[in-house]
Amino acid sequence: MRPRPRVSQWKELWKAQKQSYRDEAVWEKVPHKASCNNWLAKIYARLIVAFHQDSDVRLVVVEVGAGHGRFGFLVVTELLDMGFHNFIYVLTDFCNDVINKWVENAQLMKLVREGWMDFAVFDADTSTDLFLQCRNMKIHVDHLVVIMNYVIDSLCQDVFEFEEENVYEVSAQFGKDTSWNDTDEWEWKRRPIKDISSYYRGYAHSAALQSLLHTYKDVAANHSVILPVGAIIALCNLLEIAQGNCMTLAGDKGDMEVCAFPTCGVVPHVSSHHSVSFTANFHSLQLVFESRFQNCQVLKSLESDVFNCMCLISRKCTDVSLEWRDTLGEVAADSFLHFQSVLGPDSVALTSVLALLRLSNFDSDIFLLVCNRLLQHSPFVNGGILNDMVADLVRVSQRYFFMANKDVMFELGRVMMGLKEYRHALNFLSQSRNEEHFIAIFNMGVCKFHQRHFEESVVLFEEAFLASNEKYTQALRWSKRAKLLCK
Repeated sequence: MRPRPRVSQWKELWKAQKQSYRDEAVWEKVPHKASCNNWLAKIYARLIVAFHQDSDVRLVVVEVGAGHGRFGFLVVTELLDMGFHNFIYVLTDFCNDVINKWVENAQLMKLVREGWMDFAVFDADTSTDLFLQCRNMKIHVDHLVVIMNYVIDSLCQDVFEFEEENVYEVSAQFGKDTSWNDTDEWEWKRRPIKDISSYYRGYAHSAALQSLLHTYKDVAANHSVILPVGAIIALCNLLEIAQGNCMTLAGDKGDMEVCAFPTCGVVPHVSSHHSVSFTANFHSLQLVFESRFQNCQVLKSLESDVFNCMCLISRKCTDVSLEWRDTLGEVAADSFLHFQSVLGPDSVALTSVLALLRLSNFDSDIFLLVCNRLLQHSPFVNGGILNDMVADLVRVSQRYFFMANKDVMFELGRVMMGLKEYRHALNFLSQSRNEEHFIAIFNMGVCKFHQRHFEESVVLFEEAFLASNEKYTQALRWSKRAKLLCK
């Protein structure tokens, strides 16, 4: 077995962890549906607006570890839909590789050009300021909102056990043939810390970390505590940038109370999915805010095993409290994941399907789940329900952030064809990224045919046939029909 230093100093682990997040394919492997959906984005947007009520200062929203950028896109979309314009949303990640992907994304760059968004490198381990890449300037912050979804669990950690008057450092070891992210093979060992008073000497914000260690010695007797060192350092750096006026929205799988911490001897829970993630210690963030702000406010979502949220504000804010009470104060933060289970059999009523789509705030993942059911009902929809359904589908398109293997626009086009809304169908199909793009082209031809634009439909049918390597003969049959009607 190879012994390891304290977890936060395990250089091989944290270097590999960072390297894994440089890979764009990581988002196909790392679970993110609980923290990146339209439902949660709308809630965060409402909290942001509530925090900034009655202020003329431009609000800066910083998302730490923004990854693919989808959640930022969704939050900005909701803010603009609410008529809120006094903000700039800064997507951050730890390296330029990720930012270069954002620069190549047409949806994000549109928001940049309109002045709502910018990008910045923010390494949670080292960064102490925010330099906006697109504006080419260091930003000045008076009012700050920090978003940390699935960040606390992925940055460097330390693990301790507090047993009576003794404090133990818990570290992992594993065999020489074991991969760094094969967490099931880690063997945890503990060793006593003789003097905790200088344990974090040499760390950034060592005083804050040291204070947490002393606090947990007093309040976490007979418990095992995971201390999110990287998240604490990142949060302290951002609080200094904010000059004291800050709201932090943190979402993760973790514990919000000391009583929820495991007892001594329980193996720390570390998940592995291309990267590693520890159980997040929300309670430590609360202690940081309480030590810095005398009148801070802490709001907690209903407890869940999958995803919890905490809101920390540097001052009392009634507007935020009311918004929280009406949203995450009444339902668990992972409720989005449970929306799918209410669908039931394929014959579920159209009203139920539309209700689910609306409850999800027109989320594209939910739409993909129900689009075939919408198609089944589409021939029988008319009147006011038709108008409402069309408006719902348009809202889905406005909140859709393109990701690989999810051609939402193609499916929206199909449903609009079923509703005989050919103008909308053409718009969506023209934005399709379906690998079998000849089907999208063929469907556009069908739309033109039903609009009685026969000459245009012939062009599209023949284009679809050629794009299919002359295999899709149905396109030729439709082309012949259209040619006859051209005469």
